[in-house]
Amino acid sequence: MLKKSVALFSLALVAVVAVGCGKSNKPSDMGELGGCVVKVTQDGAPLAGAEVIFHAQDPANQKYTPSGTTNEKGEAQIKTYGFEGVPAGEYKVTVTKLVIEEGELVVAEDGSESVEGGSEYQAVDAEYRDVNTTPLSIVVTDPMTEVPTFDVGSAVNQEMDGAM
Repeated sequence: MLKKSVALFSLALVAVVAVGCGKSNKPSDMGELGGCVVKVTQDGAPLAGAEVIFHAQDPANQKYTPSGTTNEKGEAQIKTYGFEGVPAGEYKVTVTKLVIEEGELVVAEDGSESVEGGSEYQAVDAEYRDVNTTPLSIVVTDPMTEVPTFDVGSAVNQEMDGAM
């Protein structure tokens, strides 16, 4: 009888943990989400590893911020609060890409090691990173029938404060 009780308790605990770790339902105030994939290029070439953020122009859509990260083809699946898709509406689009270059390992005479050099910088011009200056925008409809492409101009090397 004790073995059966322990087994049932263990099974119930596994079920509770599995449900608790699973993705919850979409918040009811989020509205319907339409699938949205965008492509980001820099000087016409796909820009991998860039963060794309949609900034809602409609106050009703401003509670949740849709975003995605570009893959090696420059494409980003935009998600809202972890759910694939974006509420229909008009958005300003910002793009950032932080590049971190590691420095050189230097060994001192006493055997101690340190890293010299290295840097971190933005590869996308500030104009495209700021919601107040970005010329990029999109009107999301459901369904999206095209994959819009956003070109962020030439690569830049704008160092970040507190570089390595």
